[in-house]
Amino acid sequence: MKVLVGSALVEVSDADQVGTGGQAVVSKSGGYALKIFHDPAEASSVCQILRNHIKEGSYAQLGHISTIPQMIVRDESDSKDLGYAMELLSGFQSVSDLADREFRGENKLGLRAIIHVFAELHLALRSIHANGFRVGDLNVGNFLFKYSEDGVALRAIDVDSWAYAGVEGSSIPSSLLPVSNQDIEHPKLVLDGLTGPEYFLRLEERDWYAYALHLTYALTGIEPFRQGAHQNPSVIIGSDERKKRGMHLWHNQIKLPPEARIASVRLGAKLRFLLKNWLDVNARGEFPLHYLIGDFITGLRRCKCGLESHKSCGRCPKCFTPL
Repeated sequence: MKVLVGSALVEVSDADQVGTGGQAVVSKSGGYALKIFHDPAEASSVCQILRNHIKEGSYAQLGHISTIPQMIVRDESDSKDLGYAMELLSGFQSVSDLADREFRGENKLGLRAIIHVFAELHLALRSIHANGFRVGDLNVGNFLFKYSEDGVALRAIDVDSWAYAGVEGSSIPSSLLPVSNQDIEHPKLVLDGLTGPEYFLRLEERDWYAYALHLTYALTGIEPFRQGAHQNPSVIIGSDERKKRGMHLWHNQIKLPPEARIASVRLGAKLRFLLKNWLDVNARGEFPLHYLIGDFITGLRRCKCGLESHKSCGRCPKCFTPL
């Protein structure tokens, strides 16, 4: 298939595919990653919004943290929109991989490395919000990172799915969240019935709730509302009901297996307190980055048994050696 990328006619074949999903196919061609939508109507609708943002420069401040749409991709005859061209990434991993203990072990990534990645994600979210956008469906599979001794590079993908609240001086109308992610839904953060500024404030709160949810999973390897069981074996509660009742992994009625208990307590009391508040949505808005990159990261200790824990634990949660 031949497509127009800007004014250049390029060939795209199945061999060029680097990813595919229910919404689109992503292929590499001409030094770009090309996102081609399956549904022509969706392609037309999304591309019109993106064309306006590209023209106005809405993404100008976000190129260092996201694969921003750079050009609209059209069919060979230049008669219809197909998708868009963005930065082609190489050597990046999904932030969702950080919750996988095997992945962390193979790549020698401990708690300190996880905090470095999530500090970059925190700064990226700040920039996204400051430029009028709301992720709304914050799936860490849509955030990629590359970790090295020189630092962390982070990129957000699927920028076209972000909602737009607008910024002062913008001529582009606001656009709502096109999709919803059940994994990050919470009964205190529903969108039903909200409009205007209230809607976009709620989306911002959902972004920070999702951030805390994913940070918890990455640091502990435990899905906060899915793993663990009720202390009464006869009681079975689904994740939605656990959210309603605030029954996250640290709830006193949730029982974890021994290895998971160790992972859940090694963060220390203060970070557990902060994470619980955001998971319960008792706290909203920006998660306190200053603690993550300050007291928490400087307080990490590695025991002679190999377990990394925060010094506030007093003793290693695995072998009880004083820290």
